[in-house]
Amino acid sequence: VFLVLIGVVGSTLVREGNFYARNYVAAMCCLAGGGITYILTIRGVLPHSSLVLQAPYVGGALNAFILSAGLGERVRRLREEADRNRELALEAARRQIDEQEKMNREIQRLDQLKDLFLATTSHELRTPINGMVGLADALLDGYAGPLPARAEKNLRIIVESGRRLANLV
Repeated sequence: VFLVLIGVVGSTLVREGNFYARNYVAAMCCLAGGGITYILTIRGVLPHSSLVLQAPYVGGALNAFILSAGLGERVRRLREEADRNRELALEAARRQIDEQEKMNREIQRLDQLKDLFLATTSHELRTPINGMVGLADALLDGYAGPLPARAEKNLRIIVESGRRLANLV
């Protein structure tokens, strides 16, 4: 009954895809077979011999050997899976590094465009401001003749504001 139960459960597990069940079933059958052989010998069903009396030990040894082989197979499969997972992780890390390098190059390109824009804009703003400040200074120095007090005051405001603005740019 025990062997039939092991056989039914084991074959069901193997059909469901549990390949480690076959080793377990074979190991249990060897262990049970050795025990049954010993019991049948003690009961007088099988003839007595020193070899038959060693059946439980042989069954136990075969049990240990088969379970060890199954464990070795499981360890090998786990190592293969770990290697595959490590390779997948490395590939994902490489893709991420490539993407980051691409983004860094794009950021550097945009930073250069920003610098160029600021330099151009600064020049384009400073030139007319300096021109206005220069004209206002020339008028204050009297190149166009004497100016009313109110005009001088306004020109000084233009010069001060222009210089402040030029410094900001």
